[in-house]
Amino acid sequence: MNKILPLIEQVILRYFSDVMDVRFENRSTYLGSSPELPEEKRTINTITIIVTINNLKEGYTWYDISRLKNEIMVKVDDYFNLNYAKYGSGWDFEFYQAKRERV
Repeated sequence: MNKILPLIEQVILRYFSDVMDVRFENRSTYLGSSPELPEEKRTINTITIIVTINNLKEGYTWYDISRLKNEIMVKVDDYFNLNYAKYGSGWDFEFYQAKRERV
């Protein structure tokens, strides 16, 4: 496990009180837009930061959630210089929101 992952989780949970959970998932990503690379180098390992937002108590609007997602990505990138937006960086974000479901 990458040593930086627990630190990323701590930063997100410390600065964003409406985040319920932070997980990480290793994935293989195919760089389809890189024809100059040999085929064996076009698949890279990516760490996806999976963030679950607790919107149950506040009832966030789409705009609120979009703004919060952006703030989280910027904060993590500022702290750890992941360059997540750079093509082939090896980092990605995924966001989920809590919802009420009848059981």
